[in-house]
Parts: sequence; structure tokens; C-alpha cells
Amino acid sequence: MCGRYVLYSDNEYEEIKDIVAETEKEISLKVGEVFPTNTVPVIVENRLQLLKWGFYTYDKKLIINARSETLDSKPMFKNAFFGKRCLIPATAYFEWKNEPSGKIKYEISPTNRSLFFMAGLYNIFQDKNNNVFTGFVIITTPANKITSQIHHRMPAILERGQEKLWLDKSITDTALLKQILKPYSDEYTRFQVATSFGQINKLSGS
Repeated sequence: MCGRYVLYSDNEYEEIKDIVAETEKEISLKVGEVFPTNTVPVIVENRLQLLKWGFYTYDKKLIINARSETLDSKPMFKNAFFGKRCLIPATAYFEWKNEPSGKIKYEISPTNRSLFFMAGLYNIFQDKNNNVFTGFVIITTPANKITSQIHHRMPAILERGQEKLWLDKSITDTALLKQILKPYSDEYTRFQVATSFGQINKLSGS
């Protein structure tokens, strides 16, 4: 799964300018460590928008991930899979592993890019207080060989150049879309014991 990630890009919009046509200057890519229910920058179509991390079920249970294998069959994700796909920019994500010394938090990231994009879905919901919001989930795949040392799942990190294909709503070929959602290359994956990141900025909250 992916239950925490960090977005702290020093290059700001340089690495998204080929994907994003419109940006709102008040949306920063330096938001620190991201927790479920935080409101953070997400790319929808060709715009950078602020969305809340999580879908709510009919009984208000929070769902933060969606398995790539069942996107086209699960009622919660099926419609979004074909019409509401998004990109979640990140600079690393976190997983925890039980070690002899205790539970250790690991930071995982690609070695061949400083900012990467996780495939996601978005939709409109009501929270527990009946407030309407647009939420997103991060799609996960089976872990690659490197990350399987820590966890059996990982976020679907898109290979460079596949971002616009994933965002293109005219593409509804299930097989083609699922080909994009694969474990990231072992060759370009690294992990290390996590360092500390600042809290989310004032644009985000629970």
C-alpha cells in the first residue's frame, strides 16, 4: 500500500510544465510529508488542483489506495478508472517494516528522477460532516524486487512519458491502461531509513 508520501520539489514547476497547462501560483510543490485526508496538489486533466487524499465509502470509511488489478471491476473505482484519472506528484513515499530493533520507517524513491508521478483516481464525495469535496486515491501494484524487501505492494509510479497517456480520458482500453500500471523498474529504485520532513503547509488540512 501507500499510506504516506512526501512532496518537496526544489524545481517547483519545471518538472510539470510539460504536463500542466494551467497552474495557480498559490499552489506550492513544497508541502512536506503528506498524510491521508490532507489536501495537496494533484494533476487533473492538465491542471494542478488541490484535492483531499481519500475516498469515502457509503458508511464513511476512508479508502486511500486502489489495487491496479481490480480497478475495472470494483464499483467504487470502475467509473473513475475510465473517466477520472489523475497524477499525484511526489518526491518519495514511505513504508514501514518490522525489524529486530522495532518498526522502521523507510523512504523509497526512483533514482532516475527527483519528482515522480503516482497514478491515481479522483471523485466527488461527502465527508462525515456532509461537506462536499473532491478526493483522490493512489493506485498500487505488486512490489518490485527491491521494495518487496519492505512491503508486498507499492504505488503505481508512471514511467517518464506515460503521464499524458494516463490523463487522456479518450483512452478507455482496459488492457492499455493496465499496462501503464506496473511495478517501477528495480534498476531505478532505492530505499533508505527515512529522514524527517516538515508538516504539510497551510493549504492542507484534515
